[in-house]
Amino acid sequence: MLESHSQKGITLYLAMLIMSAALATALFVATIFVREFKISKEVADSMKAVYTADSAMEYTLYQTRILATDVQTLTGTDLTYNTTSGSYELTTSECKTKVFGAVPPASVQCKLDAYPTVVKGSHPGCPSGTSADDCTRVTAKGTYGTTNRVLEIVYPNL
Repeated sequence: MLESHSQKGITLYLAMLIMSAALATALFVATIFVREFKISKEVADSMKAVYTADSAMEYTLYQTRILATDVQTLTGTDLTYNTTSGSYELTTSECKTKVFGAVPPASVQCKLDAYPTVVKGSHPGCPSGTSADDCTRVTAKGTYGTTNRVLEIVYPNL
């Protein structure tokens, strides 16, 4: 009889131990799933930001390579000269409406900078051995949600 009294409640302790282990396992698995869902959302946002930067880059290349009557000053383009940075640019609001049209996507932002007089040899994309006088460097930044992506291209002014 004495032994049966000392064993009283052991089932309750075992049940609590098993429930605690099950709860800890469930919380661990839930934490992993939440983290994976966040990563997959960031990948989707990253792709949208890359596509935004790519669209802005295509727009700028069209402006600088096709429409510019003078590559050194980018006259004839929609790009505005910024005296502070020494670049031709489209601000975020201008970029959004000019690249994406009258009804741009709400969560998309972009910004463009074009430097048409990069000195040969001063940038890795503009080697000193080119026959051009200088190079043009275009930087396009695309943003979707909280994700930013930047594309850059440098080519000789021929």
